[in-house]
Amino acid sequence: PSVYRQSENLRFFLWAAVPAFLISFMIDPVLGAPRDWDLLSIFALPAFLFAAVILSNADNIKKKVYLLLIPILLLHIIHFASFAALNMKPEQSVDRIVHLAQDDPHYQADYYQGHRIRIFAHLISNVYKRHQEGVEFLEKLADEKEIDCMSAISIGNGYANMQDYESAEKYYSRVADRCPMTSLDRMGYAKSLYMTRNFNRAIQQFKILIRDTTAVPLYSFLGHSYIFENQTDSGVKYLDIAVSISEDSTAMMESLVDVLASDGRFEPALYFQKRLLQIDPDSRLYQQRYNRLLELSGDTAQ
Repeated sequence: PSVYRQSENLRFFLWAAVPAFLISFMIDPVLGAPRDWDLLSIFALPAFLFAAVILSNADNIKKKVYLLLIPILLLHIIHFASFAALNMKPEQSVDRIVHLAQDDPHYQADYYQGHRIRIFAHLISNVYKRHQEGVEFLEKLADEKEIDCMSAISIGNGYANMQDYESAEKYYSRVADRCPMTSLDRMGYAKSLYMTRNFNRAIQQFKILIRDTTAVPLYSFLGHSYIFENQTDSGVKYLDIAVSISEDSTAMMESLVDVLASDGRFEPALYFQKRLLQIDPDSRLYQQRYNRLLELSGDTAQ
């Protein structure tokens, strides 16, 4: 404090630094990490150096200090406004940066083996949910004959997030036998196999997952996979587990009945409809659905 009161120069630099400090809290992640002051504060350096030169040769220090603060503060206001405008329209900002990065030599496969591509693709996919653009960047790393584990799995995750399960399965399958996967990656792979009706392969992946994970969707997918492979007893067993750990077992059983009946799987549909009727034996709706499923299952048997 005593130095601050004695030095006009120090007062000038402290006041000029305030906007640079404030702007560090307003940075959009696409331009750098949040509060990435070490990268973005560099914009103030030319103004500071210019002011230092003027101050070192000034006769009337006090007068020069406050005259120099005006253009520097004006520069900071303009800079702050540009960041504020950018944060108010993040979608347009991301569009612009994605467009620029497409042709940027630093975001090509031959630049440091595509290291920046992976970082950028994960950012726009996971932070901004721009899965299509993320996949487009990662596919720059995908060679027809050979692809590394990280790239293939990341592309598969991107397509799975877009619900393009055929493309996701294609990339996952290229490396699944030789690459380690996290639980989330393997869930994406297993779901892609399920959605492309590769039920037997999906069962293998789901059974790996249940060694370490307990989740309703996992047991539900596994149960349905067995049923669609005509292994009804195994399917019902895993669907029963899903129902038992579900927060609303009644709602889940109602959903299972609808899904199974719509696919012509009347035996497991009857099983869960009977369980619903046991929970609420006075329900006319449950009784009607049970009778209808009995009729349908009889027609199918004939």
